[in-house]
Amino acid sequence: FFFQAEDGIRDYKVTGVQTCALPIYVLIFVEGFSGYQTTLQPLKKGGARMLLQSWNDGVEVAMLPLWIRYNSFSDFPKSVDLMPGVPFEKQEMPAGLNQAGALQWVNAQLVSQLEPLSTIKSPQDSYSRNKLLLPLAMVGFLLHFIYYFFFKYLVTYLNKGDIHYDSIMYAGMAAFYPLWLFFLWFVGTSLVASSAAVFIPLIAIISARAYVLWK
Repeated sequence: FFFQAEDGIRDYKVTGVQTCALPIYVLIFVEGFSGYQTTLQPLKKGGARMLLQSWNDGVEVAMLPLWIRYNSFSDFPKSVDLMPGVPFEKQEMPAGLNQAGALQWVNAQLVSQLEPLSTIKSPQDSYSRNKLLLPLAMVGFLLHFIYYFFFKYLVTYLNKGDIHYDSIMYAGMAAFYPLWLFFLWFVGTSLVASSAAVFIPLIAIISARAYVLWK
């Protein structure tokens, strides 16, 4: 599918070659997935195939390597950095390459530019942690580390290397979080003979947010 730049129309019936022939910019995530990481992952072949098929059909299109990074995984709103490389065209590809060789050449051009771009530090990378949040952040860590590591090892065991690790991890933790809060309340009321134990779930939520902001 593609997004037409001027009006945001999505059309699933238009092929990759037809898309490249349109007077628009097409953004392709050549890694093939989105993950919580800051390094270049192995590239898929879909973007290279679309480019080569367009060239074979006579479509004059250039590939522009572009590294996209954001300042934080959890903070909102996010600050996005777009770091472009140097576009390359069909004329630069060595003659006589077969299909496999051409695919490798295209991805090699992308990797040679994207890897250096991935190492460029954003000005927002340099920040100091808020020391005032440290006490509350440590409370959040103590109240959640068992919950977090339980899901981490469970999802790692069940996931078997699937690229949707982050999605499964988040969905599982979000779905069972009310039960964890109830467990904290139950343990708190058992250990603390006071009506103040009713605030333990609220403290857990606030301290968890403090840990995210501090971390």
